[in-house]
Order: sequence, then structure tokens, then C-alpha cells
Amino acid sequence: MRWLSDIVSPKLRDFVGSPREKTEDDWLSCPRCGRQTGTDAWIDALRICPACDHHMPMNAAERLALIFGDEDYHAIDLPKVPVDPLRFRDLRRYTDRIKEAQAATGQTEALVVCHGPIADETVVVAALNPEFMDGSIGTAVGEGLITAARLAIVQESALVVVVSSSGIRLREGAHALMQPIRIMVAINQVRERKLPYIVVLASPTSKEIASFFVQSAHIVIAEPGAIGVKVTPPAQSEQVDETDDAKQSEESQNRGLENAYADIVVHRRELHRTLANLIGLLKHPGPSAEVLPLHGDASAGAQG
Repeated sequence: MRWLSDIVSPKLRDFVGSPREKTEDDWLSCPRCGRQTGTDAWIDALRICPACDHHMPMNAAERLALIFGDEDYHAIDLPKVPVDPLRFRDLRRYTDRIKEAQAATGQTEALVVCHGPIADETVVVAALNPEFMDGSIGTAVGEGLITAARLAIVQESALVVVVSSSGIRLREGAHALMQPIRIMVAINQVRERKLPYIVVLASPTSKEIASFFVQSAHIVIAEPGAIGVKVTPPAQSEQVDETDDAKQSEESQNRGLENAYADIVVHRRELHRTLANLIGLLKHPGPSAEVLPLHGDASAGAQG
């Protein structure tokens, strides 16, 4: 079932562009168990391994389709910033790296911001794209997240940030290094308006970036295996016991990191429903039903 193709709105598809065409012979291997699955089957399965339930990274378009479901949501234009403020070059020009990422993803940067309803509540969602230079944070991403926070304030809506990032984009030097504090100021303004701020930690996320985004969050959600050591395909050898031991040690480390950063670890299939419930609770913290007096209290009042 190609539900993602039906759900992604045409406006969002036009905004993020179309990924490169793939042939029917394209196969992807699960980095945890090594099972090979066709690319289309991976997408239909929400990029979850059918054998070991490992959550593979999702790009921004897929993530937004998952979060909003069948609701009508819209992408916003993000501020224009200097592409290469330092005219940086190492083995290649920084501008060439940017153009390569744009051609591969169809996006102009590593962030997409959309707004729309989730369970009758207006929500602004800012999703980092791990396929665009590992979701690294530079000036453009910083400006985009600040714009998302301001939009949430204007609409008096919840702000959801999906974090899937390797870290700060150091090729932009000090321009990138000052983005975290600028983003934090904007997010604190959302909290000052008593608007929900929810963080979703998705694979792959570095520990440093996770610790930054979760500081002011009302709720932190993590997908299984979102943080920690990157998994690698098991060695094709007879040393099965050593491979299993290493896998168990890695999974234990990831679970510990998730528990340290997250309030709740949520399976990807449950993300939309979980966000809908949490946003409703945060925006309407009162009781979900009429509070009736106990029978004993009513009789006591009558005697008085």
C-alpha cells in the first residue's frame, strides 16, 4: 500500500521536490540484522525492518506525512540566508556540497517547516532531514527553527521539532555555532506564551544535539534507537556469539541514552496518535470530564 504517496500533499511535494528516481532493483539492507528489502517495501513499512523492528531514518517529507496523517498541512517558505558566509573549502567547495545535497533530496536545506491540524489542534512541525548533510544545523536551519517558533506564537499553536541531526555544521564556523542560543531564545518565547513545545528524537541523533533540544521541552519523545552508537551490519562470519553480544551491548547503551533524554519511547507507528493525545493534554490541562462530588460529600453538605 503506497499510503505515503497518497497522503503527502501536492504543495509539500512541490516544496521539498522529488527524490532521485530508483529502479525496481534497488534494495536496502537493515543495518541491525542485515535483511535486504526492496526500497518500495521499506517506504511502505515506514522504514521499519520487518525482521528486527529497527527504525531506519526517515526524510522530512515522509516524517511530516506520518505526523499529520491525512490532514491538510502546508509548508512555509523559510528565510533566505547567505549560502557560504565563509567561502569555505576543504577537499571540495562548501557550495558544491550544498548543491549536491539539494540535488539528492530536492530540498534547499536540511529543514522543512509545516503547519496544519492534528486532532483538531493547530500544530507547527519543524522536521530536520537526515538525508541533507546528515541534518546538520547551520544558519539556514537556525533561521528556519526561529521562524517555526514565531509562527507557533502567531497561531497560538503547539510547536513540534523532529530532531535527526549529526551536529553543528562547522563549515559555517561561528555563524553556525551561535545558532543554538538563537534557537533557544525563540523556543523560550514559545514557552512564555504557555504553548506546548514537544521534541521528537529520531534516528540518527547525536547526544550533543539531543541534549540541546530537550532542555526546554514540555515532552520529549524518542523513537527506538534514536540516540547513541550507530548500528552496523552484523559480520558474516561463524562468530555468531560475539556478534550477538556486541548487538546486545549496543542496544543496552541505546536504551540507556533514550531513557536519559526522553520522557517516553514511542514506536513509529504510534507517533501520530501519541502526539495528538499529548498536544490535547498540554493545551487543555483541565479534567477530561465533568467532576462530580462524592456521594458522601453531598450528604455532609446537606447536614451542614
